[in-house]
Amino acid sequence: MKDRMAQLLANLGDDSGFRGPVLKLLTGTGFSFILAYLAKTVLLRMYAPGDFGIYAAIFALVGILTPLVTLRYEDAIMLAPTPRRSAHALVLAFGVLVVSSTLFFGLIPARYAIENLFGEPSLAEWIWLVPVVLFVQRSAKTLELWLTKAESFNLISVGHVVHSTTMTALRIGLGVVRPSPGGLIYGFAAGHLAQGMLYARPVLASFRTALAADGHNASRRIHPAMVRALARRYRKFPLYTTPAAMIAAGVSQIPALLLLYYFDKEVLGIYSQSFAVLLIPLSQVAMVISQVFFVRAVEARKAGTLATLSANVHRRTVLMAWIPTSILMLAGGDIFAFLFGSPWRPSGDYLLYLGPWILLTAISSPLTRLFDVLERQRYELVIAVGMFIVLTGAMILGGQTGLPERAILYLGLGGALVRTIQLVLLLRLAGVSVRTMIRPYLVYAAWSAPWLGLLHLVAVRVDGLVTVLAATAVALLFAVHMVYRERLLHQR
Repeated sequence: MKDRMAQLLANLGDDSGFRGPVLKLLTGTGFSFILAYLAKTVLLRMYAPGDFGIYAAIFALVGILTPLVTLRYEDAIMLAPTPRRSAHALVLAFGVLVVSSTLFFGLIPARYAIENLFGEPSLAEWIWLVPVVLFVQRSAKTLELWLTKAESFNLISVGHVVHSTTMTALRIGLGVVRPSPGGLIYGFAAGHLAQGMLYARPVLASFRTALAADGHNASRRIHPAMVRALARRYRKFPLYTTPAAMIAAGVSQIPALLLLYYFDKEVLGIYSQSFAVLLIPLSQVAMVISQVFFVRAVEARKAGTLATLSANVHRRTVLMAWIPTSILMLAGGDIFAFLFGSPWRPSGDYLLYLGPWILLTAISSPLTRLFDVLERQRYELVIAVGMFIVLTGAMILGGQTGLPERAILYLGLGGALVRTIQLVLLLRLAGVSVRTMIRPYLVYAAWSAPWLGLLHLVAVRVDGLVTVLAATAVALLFAVHMVYRERLLHQR
């Protein structure tokens, strides 16, 4: 029995395939997920919806500007063919990051104009943090990408734990002293700062080793000519990927800014937590999958197995996202009211409209790396423009009705439509058939329908603790199904 258990655990941690690295990264992400949810029951009772609304507005500005601070040159770290070139790509990414984040301090003199645009008097107070957060966040993520190429998944997992713990502790501490949007923003920045400090030393050591690779042991110098050559070689990143990423960020963040424009910070705060409770944990898992998928997809393209890898990643991501999304669509209002307090019930109710968009966003997110692997960045730009037009149009139409629920309904429908188009395009580029695309949705819908039907009946007839317990039971049953039906403990 002990030998059997040891073999099962060894299969789970096997680094030779896709699952082992993902599970190592998910160890840290899983801890972060649990900690974040436990903390959220405190934070949502400590901070007001308006505090979360201002935080969401600042985060929206950060999200839109994020692709500009490195011009996406950090992706060249993964694609550079030799360790020495990867090291110079790291220098290139950080050079652009330092210059860009410094230039973004120019937002500070414009803070009152931004405040007047949105009609929110407390917004200007926090604008100065935008360039600070940009620099700290992208520094940590660029270092993490270097570690991903080195397949240092254990260290990355620890980094996720450090980030989540630091962020949560500071937010709660500042909330006890004086709740304000600053507590949420400072906590976010401090988490990334702690994560980056953890990564810095091992990255520096491996960076020096990479500089000495390829027969350059004598000097270990950085050569500006090579940095410039890499900037030219990977110019598609600033020319196509950066605009596409900015527009994609606009797809995610412009709705938040338009909600603030048409309504107020309380509506934005309630909307932001609909996303935070579901999309953020799903996107964290998707990000982990994306990190490993990027490495493995480059190898699979060379080996001619990209279609198989992409189909498997798609199927497993559908499996991961299906049940939590379905549960919160059916019983989100009761779950939010029980866990976070009655003022947050509308956040759960909004998930009925936003759920399909969030589901498809989480599923498609890892697969967007196919645009880079296949060097089809122009398609990425076209899709991003289409998303931006559809979602901005939906938000403007909904905002003009004066009804937040109508605006969020239009937004959810538009988001689900454009994400479906993106997902189909990505899988077709990878060579996956339409039948293979559709099958996971049919299988998991059929398998979960009886449980979800019972949950719906419970949610309609009762509320509070009984609904939460029923939702937990459905989630646990599906988790058991994931382990055994998908043979997660078996070696691939």
